[in-house]
Amino acid sequence: MSEYFNVKKVKGINVVAFLFSELSMEETQNLKEGLYSLVTDRGSNFIIDVQKCAFLPSMVIGVLVSFAAKAREKDGRIVFCNPSEQVRAIFSITKLDKIFQVYKTEQEALESLK
Repeated sequence: MSEYFNVKKVKGINVVAFLFSELSMEETQNLKEGLYSLVTDRGSNFIIDVQKCAFLPSMVIGVLVSFAAKAREKDGRIVFCNPSEQVRAIFSITKLDKIFQVYKTEQEALESLK
């Protein structure tokens, strides 16, 4: 679907696996457009698998917050799974872990959205 992520459906939930470790500003805009189209095309509940992400720059964090707002407009939720220690630290430092639920595994994330 995108060079930045793959999407699969697991138990009716969209699992979006990011395929990048870092993104440029232009690539971040392309990621945003791709994620927004998912809300339109695939529904409102998403698990974002950040296993391959070495770092989440502020631009990507902004895209994720906007994506979550779009999903909430459709009564959906976004949760994250498989973060590295560095990505988990970014969620903690930015207080995003107070906004988003972050799980160690995809299975835990799936259970949370039942």
